Amino acid sequence: MVRQRFLSKTRGLEFMSPLIADMTQDDPEKRPDIHQVVQRFTTILQQLHWRTLRSRLVYIDESRSESFGREVRHWIRTAGHILCFCRALPTPPNK
Repeated sequence: MVRQRFLSKTRGLEFMSPLIADMTQDDPEKRPDIHQVVQRFTTILQQLHWRTLRSRLVYIDESRSESFGREVRHWIRTAGHILCFCRALPTPPNK
């Protein structure tokens, strides 16, 4: 589902391709277990620049006018989040 709905129809999630490829191997024995997936995903997120984490998904079939409008709305929202010191990704509260 992730590969079909997101990777093939958007730009901006290319950093996830290797992990998704491993998770969807034909042979289930070769797929990572959930603990390995979480560890790899955490490592991937830690290596991403904050701008990448705040960038929007761009749909490949967007028209220029759609893209412009979405880009403007995205940056207005993003500026508000940055000014309020909101994290790019929510994190669960510490227990």
